[in-house]
Amino acid sequence: PTLLAALTIISIAYQFRPEINVDRDVSLNVRDPFATQFRVTNEGLLPVYDLDFSCTVYNSMMSNVTTEGGAGQEPVPVLQSKESTTKNCSIKAESFPLLSNLFFTVSYRPKWYWRPEIKKTRFVNMRDAQGNLEWVKQPLDSD
Repeated sequence: PTLLAALTIISIAYQFRPEINVDRDVSLNVRDPFATQFRVTNEGLLPVYDLDFSCTVYNSMMSNVTTEGGAGQEPVPVLQSKESTTKNCSIKAESFPLLSNLFFTVSYRPKWYWRPEIKKTRFVNMRDAQGNLEWVKQPLDSD
């Protein structure tokens, strides 16, 4: 009985775990990969609080350039279950030619947590059929 109770508690806790997802959304300017909007969705069953957003870019000219709290990155006090918000990287770089890594980071706090959780999502830019750079989601640990 004790093992069954423990497994039941673990199963319930797992179902109510926080789950934030970040995906590329629309681009406001196809010539500027940084004009891309990113959709942040709360996939969990409970709301999350105190969301902050940042972008970090790595390429041959920029090493560890981070934007946080700029226009388009305003904090969100609460994101209900299954709700989403759209944010950007607050960078303008029209005709940007360089292939880059971009890390879109969301800091958030589930209701019963006393410290924030971090969700980091990696994107790399690749050329589409028209030669424009677009962000493609990649695993955090891939090259």
